[in-house]
Amino acid sequence: MCHTIDGINDIKTKVRERPEDGIFVIVGHNHEMVPFIPPFSGTEQERRILSRFLYQLANEKISIETPSRFAPIKGSVK
Repeated sequence: MCHTIDGINDIKTKVRERPEDGIFVIVGHNHEMVPFIPPFSGTEQERRILSRFLYQLANEKISIETPSRFAPIKGSVK
């Protein structure tokens, strides 16, 4: 795993100061900026959905509890 939420290498700190469109561009070009990151393999719509999720997560518009392999993820949208 490359990133976590609220743990080591927290994804929120990587995208916190960026606009949603900026995150969208980064997700599409990460493999060009960091050689060991594979290219994003989803569709443009999936990339947009991921970008929106990361933006909302980093800006505390959504929250999720720490995942457990024994229970489903719970969360809320503000």
